[in-house]
Amino acid sequence: MKYHCYADDTQLYTALTSPSLSGIAQLEDCSKDLQYWFWQNNLLNRDKSEVIYFGTRQRLCNLQSTICVAGHDVISSETVKILGVTFDSTLSFQTHVNNVVRSCNFHLCALRHIRRALPRDITNTIAFSIVGSKLDYCDSLLFKIPTSTLQKLQRVQINLARVVCGISKLQRPSEDLLYELHWLPVRQRIHYKIATITYQALQLQQPTYISSLLINYIPPRTLRSTSQGLLDTPGS
Repeated sequence: MKYHCYADDTQLYTALTSPSLSGIAQLEDCSKDLQYWFWQNNLLNRDKSEVIYFGTRQRLCNLQSTICVAGHDVISSETVKILGVTFDSTLSFQTHVNNVVRSCNFHLCALRHIRRALPRDITNTIAFSIVGSKLDYCDSLLFKIPTSTLQKLQRVQINLARVVCGISKLQRPSEDLLYELHWLPVRQRIHYKIATITYQALQLQQPTYISSLLINYIPPRTLRSTSQGLLDTPGS
């Protein structure tokens, strides 16, 4: 079993290969082995335990709906929330994006009511701290999500820019507003975040769970690309 730990939250996960689903039995056995240690240290709360499968809709239809966790049957969920990010079973992130949009619109509406009482620089700071931070949080996970889903976040950013600049929808194009505020569009912000994480993983070897996955590109013979710091794509 592989695992991730954060504070008092422990996640067990494994890959299920077709046609054998022995990983489910191994996961159940692992939870049984851990339950006594958890109980002794008051760390296991079966009522808060969740189970989710990730895969295509066709594969998900053939999986059992319950898993025994520490002697307690837990029904698999369609979504789980991990560190503020909502993961759905098909990893489409539609539920997560909808939650982010709903939260941003709430704060955006409140900011619009007090906009006239604030100077532009303070409005910009508030907008970026409260709403912009929600758009940026874990946005690297949204790489290659459908354009229709990404446009929901883009509309929030454009509406936020209009509130900061104090103009209506018909006064100026949205591209000019983002350029004036030095804001990258949502898609470019995602690419920038991935580039930043990759650079830190290569130069600082942090975080280790990402740097260990990076493979330097080594050409079969000496080429000009040898010194460019390129990465290899497994299976390409």
